[in-house]
Order: sequence, then structure tokens, then C-alpha cells
Amino acid sequence: MGLGYGDARTAATSKDDIRLEQVRIEVLLDDPGGHKPAEPGATVRVAILSTESFDATSIDPASITIEGVPVVRRKNGKARASIQDVNGDDLMDLIVRVNAEGLHITTEPKKIAMQGATLDGRLVQGGGCVRSSGIPCAGELLSPPDGKSRSGKAGKKNVSIAAVNATIVSAGATLVSESCTPPNGALDPNETVTVSFCIQNTGVGNTTKLIGTLQATGGVTNPSGPQDYGVVVAGGPPVCRNVTFTVTGTCGGTITASIQFQDGATNLGTVTYTFTLGTLVVVFQENFDGVTEPALPAGWTPSQGVTLMGGPLWVTSTTTPDTAPNDAFSTAPNHTFDNRLDTPLIAILTGSAQLIFRNNFDLNDSGGGFDGAVLEISSPNIESGDFTGITAAGGSFVSGGYNMTIPEDQPSVIAGRSAWSGTSGGYITTVVNLPAAVAGQSITLRFRLACDNNVASVGWRIDTIRITDGFVCSTTCPPPACTITCPGNQSPSAATGQCFAVVTYAAPTTTGTCGTVTCSPASGSMFPIGTTIVTCASTAGPSCSFAVTVNDTQAPVITCPGDITTTTTINSPCAVATFAPTATDNCPGVTTLCSPASGSCFAVGTTTVTCTATDSSSNTATCSFTVSVFNVCLQDDSNPGIVFLGNTVTGDYRFCCRGTIFTGRAQVTRKGNIATFEQFGPDRKVLAKYDGGVNRGSASIQSQVASCTITDRDTRNNSCVCQ
Repeated sequence: MGLGYGDARTAATSKDDIRLEQVRIEVLLDDPGGHKPAEPGATVRVAILSTESFDATSIDPASITIEGVPVVRRKNGKARASIQDVNGDDLMDLIVRVNAEGLHITTEPKKIAMQGATLDGRLVQGGGCVRSSGIPCAGELLSPPDGKSRSGKAGKKNVSIAAVNATIVSAGATLVSESCTPPNGALDPNETVTVSFCIQNTGVGNTTKLIGTLQATGGVTNPSGPQDYGVVVAGGPPVCRNVTFTVTGTCGGTITASIQFQDGATNLGTVTYTFTLGTLVVVFQENFDGVTEPALPAGWTPSQGVTLMGGPLWVTSTTTPDTAPNDAFSTAPNHTFDNRLDTPLIAILTGSAQLIFRNNFDLNDSGGGFDGAVLEISSPNIESGDFTGITAAGGSFVSGGYNMTIPEDQPSVIAGRSAWSGTSGGYITTVVNLPAAVAGQSITLRFRLACDNNVASVGWRIDTIRITDGFVCSTTCPPPACTITCPGNQSPSAATGQCFAVVTYAAPTTTGTCGTVTCSPASGSMFPIGTTIVTCASTAGPSCSFAVTVNDTQAPVITCPGDITTTTTINSPCAVATFAPTATDNCPGVTTLCSPASGSCFAVGTTTVTCTATDSSSNTATCSFTVSVFNVCLQDDSNPGIVFLGNTVTGDYRFCCRGTIFTGRAQVTRKGNIATFEQFGPDRKVLAKYDGGVNRGSASIQSQVASCTITDRDTRNNSCVCQ
């Protein structure tokens, strides 16, 4: 089966509790080919799909009828129904079985109706569009994501679902404006035009937000942007939108404008419109209205061939013309009659000339087929200029051609030939392709009516004759205005170790006649850190610009000095320390800042200094080191490499002894300018005494690693540096 869906409305039976729901119904495809006839007893599955606002499984399956056909029941009397997520939206849908013969679904689209009730008594009514061809009434076929039912068992893999129920078709197109002068009401090569493209929705559901985008194909270039057709009502009036584009092609050729339609996430396909470029060249036309009946226009020649009892020649008549006041008319008497009407000489330019005229014949003698009319042509290169039947000469009918053959045994000059006979029922339009052999020749056309010797007919009327021969197009088309569109702004990062980036960008796009486009700086140039405006100019004048912003994302490199040790006097709270970190960066302008700063007075003890390097793009890097300040320094008089540094505040010390630096925290006592450090541990014994009043002192350390003593008679000349 084919498939489709519609809107179902659910109403509570209580007037105080009426609510409406949107529900879709679909006929599922059991026959993948979609062409097998329904056998006696065959069933089809119909799915009623849940939505976010309506649970289809709340419907009582036994209450459902499709097209008046009830749901098939099992032997136990229960309705054949199941629950399955048919369309993969994580909502459970209700599937029922219905007798296939009762639906009478054919290959033509058909609306079906569903009715039922919910388990709590609310009425459910809906409709859908289906057909048996296996093709949905509208939209594309989708497949469930896994084909599994609620139970997890594999479902039918060939279930198909109609994704949409709107069908968009052409409702014609109208030329709104054209750039060539003077305007000729047609599309011309190289012309910029605005065309109103109209559509209609022949489906069973409305669109929501239909967007139509004219494609740059088929002779269409530089189309304007997508058009919002909005809500297009199913079965409603046409909706039109104007689109501007430039035409490419040859005069007399055709272009095909293709508009792709999208409704949200749903692709509704492409609608095409075909245009012939230029206007037809009319080399001859006649409507017989410039004379007074029965006179014929100048150059038109009536004559007769075999005519047993005479009769009137062709004349103009005011009776039922196609265009008032006149047409050309020949009677059809009840005897052998050959009445001819020849046109003036007509110069034909090309091999694609076409004759169009209005043709009204009532030659219904004895039911038709006896009196008849034909069209003949004379040209120097066809049968030596003799009049020849139009088709025998190489012409062909496009429409309104011969409808009978005159029997060969009839006393008629056209016996055995195809002709117009019987009755046309009024004016018809006859279109004839003239023979290609008449290109560059002058021709004469003959309208010839022939009768047998039996019953009279009314006769033959012709009017509104025109011969078109090729196309003419405007050659005065201003070049399409130049528009230039630059690429978007760009933000590359600088090259590693460099203060620039080599940037390659796409060339600007242009429409119309722009000439040469030059950009500065050129693509592939080195762009410095920061923002550079690129300007692209055309020789036609219009220009555009965009920004290239090169970002410096590389942090500087900073190197701190090593840890610093310095000393001060026993009564001083701090010591001044100076230092200078070094910093490098891929771009100039890096600065450093340390905390505490160089030149600060550092308190007795150990202070961590953090230094930060910042480049011109605010990228940062940090390093750190320590400044240790001691307020006691003893250095051996005989061996300056043996040094004791002490902190009278915390008792921390540093003892440099024969290449080994011992650190620790001793018990410190201080009386005025005299400080004593003592530490008696399992691995060492340290004792130091310092008298700041006389600037002298002594110290000793004993350990398993090394042992040293210090005698310092004058601390004022100490370097306080471990050797």
C-alpha cells in the first residue's frame, strides 16, 4: 500500500472538557512493490501515531473504523491490534488490521477517513491520503531506525512512512522587471530580471514555514536569496514571491529555473519553470479585419479548380469570426467543388518557422469524411513550386491537425488524403511547423476546401493567421551591476616563535561585471600581531573589506635568578636584596614584575619571590626563587670557607663545613647583643655564640660527616659566603 497521514481531532464528550489533539494516521507498506492486488481476506496495517500531546494507545481498537471498514477481529472477538514505535520517535503508536478489499485503494491518491473513540469515551476522527503504488501521496519515504516493537522483537523492515503531506507544484511565473531596453516582456540573454514565481499546495496538509531557494543552474546565475513562502494552505490559492537573477543562454533557447522547497527539516523537492529567451519574430499575420466584407485583403487570391455547378469563391464574412469583424469563409455545396485561397508571398528566414491560425470547420456531410479541407504550400525548392500538401512537403502539425482521411473512392480532388472533416465544434488552434526546406525562400500557403457530389455542408472558416520565424532578443542590456562579497573576518594565531602569521584567504565572490579585483594586503602576505583591514577593490568601483586579526597565543619565557642568601646585623629586622630576572618573547614589549620587588628590604628569614613576565598580548609566564636573610654571621679567621649563619628569631641556621652545608633549627637564646645557638641531636652537635656588642664569636659542629670549629675575632670583615 501507499501511505499518508492527516489530522485527527479528539473531542471529549463533555462540553465542559473539550480538547483538540493533532493525530496522524498512516497505511503501512506490507507489499514492498506496492502492486500486488488485494486477495480475498487480505489485510493491511493502519498506524495511528502518537504525538507529544496525544497517546494513540489510549484509543479503543475495537471502536476504530477506516473508511467505514471495522478493524479485523481475532477468533476470540478481540480487535487485531498491536503497539509499536513505527516512526522511531520514542512514542508508542497503535497499529490495527483492516480488510484490504474494503478500502478500495488504487494507484490514484485517495483520502481515507478514520473514526474511533478513546477508552474514556472521547471521539477520535481523522483522515489521510494513500495510494497503492507504493509512492507516498507527498513527501519522501523514511524507514524506522531499527524496526523493533516495544517487546524488542524485530518488526517488518519494509514499513514505510510518509514524512509529509504537502505537495508543492508550479502555479506559473510572471516577469516583473527586466534590465534590457526597451523592455520586450521576455527574458533575454545576459539580462537581469525579477520574476514572480508562484506555487500551490495540492497535498492534504499545510506547510509550516516553506522556504524556496532558486538554484544557480539551468541558465540561472546570481539568484537572490531564499524566499519565505510561509504557510501554503493545502488546496488554497497560489502564493507568489519575487526572485531576481541573471539570465545566461542564447536567443531562442530555453532556461530552466529550479526552486528547491524546504519546510523545516522536510525537503519538499524542486519545482521547475521553463522560459524561452527572447520574443518570437512575426513575419506574417492576418486577421481579415482591415477590409469590408466580402472583400479579401490585398495579395490574397481566391481561385477554383474542378467545380461542376459553380459556386462562390472565398470571401470575408462577419459570421462568427474569431476576431471581429471578419473571418475568411468558404461554403461547401452539394456538388464537386474545389475552392482555394492563396496567401501573398511570405519570406521565410529560418528552418524553424511556424504557422498558427484559428480553424473552424463544419464539413459534417453524411457524418463527415466526404467534404474536407487541406493546407498546401508552394515554394521554389519544393516540387518545382507546385502546391504540395503541407505534411508531404516536410511540414508537421503540432496541434489541431487533420482528423480524418477522405475515402479514395469519393469524387473529390483530395480523395485518399488526410484532411479536416466532420466538425470542429467551433474554433480550434492549429499549429504547423513549416518545412525546414523553405528557409531563405518565399512561400505561398493555400487553404483548400474540396467537396464531393452529395450532401452540402456549412463550410470552413479561418482567422487570426500568424507565422513566427525565430526569435529576437534585446542587445541593449546594461552589464549586471557589480557586487563584491569578501570572505569573513579571520583570526589566525602567530607562527611559533614569530610575531606574525602568513595568512591565505579565499578570493572575494562577485556578481555582475566587476572587472579585476585586487586585495591589499594580498593573500599569502605576512600579517603582524593585531588587526589588519584587508580591502578588496574592483575596477568597476565596488569594494569590500574584512579584518584579519593575528593572535599572539605564545607565552613569554622568564628565568629567575638562583636563591639568594644575605645577612644583616643582629639588631636589624631586614636586609636589602637586588635581583633581575630575564625574559624573552616572540614579540617585542615583554615586561617583568617581581613581588617583592628588587631592592626591597627582606625580613630576617626566608621569603619567596615570584616574578611574572607579560607580553604585549597579555600572555604571562612566572618563576620564583627565595631570599634568605640571617642576622648572625660567623666566619673562621683561618679558614674563611667555614661559615655559620644564624637567625636569632627562629633559631634556623646554616653551617658550611668542609664542603657540606648543614641546615637546621637550633634552640636560640638572646640576651641583648649576645645570642647562643644550641642543637644536640642524634646526628650532630651544634654550638654557636655571638656577641654583637664586640663583633666576635665562635661556633662548632660535630657530626659523623664532618666537624668544624670557628673562631671569629672580628665579624665586620666577614664575606658570609660558603666556599
